[in-house]
Amino acid sequence: MRYKNTRIFPFRKLDRIQASDVNKYAKLSLSGIARKFQEAAWEHAAELDYGYHNLAEKNMNWVLARILFKITHYPEWTQEIGVRSWPSDMENLFFIRDFEFRNTDARVVIAGTSSWLIVNKQGRPQIPSHVCQEIPLNADERSLFRNPSKIDIPKAQELCFNITVRRTDIDMNNHTNNVRYFDWIVDCLAQKDILEQNITSVEVNFLHESREGDALDIFYAQHDDGAHIVSGTNQNGKAVFVSKVKSR
Repeated sequence: MRYKNTRIFPFRKLDRIQASDVNKYAKLSLSGIARKFQEAAWEHAAELDYGYHNLAEKNMNWVLARILFKITHYPEWTQEIGVRSWPSDMENLFFIRDFEFRNTDARVVIAGTSSWLIVNKQGRPQIPSHVCQEIPLNADERSLFRNPSKIDIPKAQELCFNITVRRTDIDMNNHTNNVRYFDWIVDCLAQKDILEQNITSVEVNFLHESREGDALDIFYAQHDDGAHIVSGTNQNGKAVFVSKVKSR
């Protein structure tokens, strides 16, 4: 299928690392990375007339399905960064959006890509033809060499901890804010003495929504290639998320 998309320049903004963005080491946290990227994605989508409110008028919404990012350096509290984000590709039902964080020397310190779905009120993926044709792409530039991919959940896992989804975990769509999953990933890895500042790449598949009151089991396993697999399962045995993390 050919899409009649026009090329655009990436969305750009200057941002500063706030106290709420950092971990105990005063470095940008994984959840801070995810939060800043998604704020940029929402802002850019709104500029393109395909933001939250634009889709809500059509009884549709954007949902983040997968994300992958690599870290070469963690920005620190009070430092200024340049954020770039752009829609780059389409893959089956997924709309691909890339992003970069640059330091004051214009060096890329965090590079990532993400897969988004448009869903209806029932949560079923939609791919309206006019959206495919009208959302502009910048396919000539990619932040990473691949799109986020499917992560297999190992059969042999060990329990890290149990957690109950609480009111403060919930976003405006009445689901767990996906940023919270990054905090739970870090908490699980900490039990294995894997420090957040040593993490070099994170890939997450968001598989099923969780809601206030849900009981989640957070599991850990080690992949054959040495990567760390952290996943979450709800009280009904359904996988909610799975992640693959690499560290130094």
